[in-house]
Amino acid sequence: MQSMPYDELSRRALLQAIAAALGAAALPLDWIEVAAQGADTKTFFTAAETSMRNDVEAVAAQIIPTDDTPGAREAGVIHFIDRALATYFSQIAGDYRAQLVNFQARFRERQPRATSFAALTSAEHLGPRPADDDDSGAGVSSRRAHRAVRQAR
Repeated sequence: MQSMPYDELSRRALLQAIAAALGAAALPLDWIEVAAQGADTKTFFTAAETSMRNDVEAVAAQIIPTDDTPGAREAGVIHFIDRALATYFSQIAGDYRAQLVNFQARFRERQPRATSFAALTSAEHLGPRPADDDDSGAGVSSRRAHRAVRQAR
């Protein structure tokens, strides 16, 4: 990885560095087993979970958006997530699915007219936060993160 001055560090480069570090730390040490699974076509999302899969893809597209360079959709990030959760991240798959169910339920509470998170546009994903997300309690960190993402764009 090429060194760059701090002021030239883009959001994309930062996310790529974080993802590379987390990925390297999380990979299992048994590479022979992982390589053997490479020919396998296991997937995490079932055919009935298309909306869940689409929501995960939409979230990934918010983290790494398409601009003058390819984003998460073009890179096929959803395929990586799907296979990873079915193979070498299978130990966290149950928790991941439970959190996705929670995410979708909270989304439906906040956006009752939208069919799914994935059905919204990128601008709608980053639109105004609901009034109940005030500056007290657990909402503070999510509100600050949301504001930072909007300002970065």
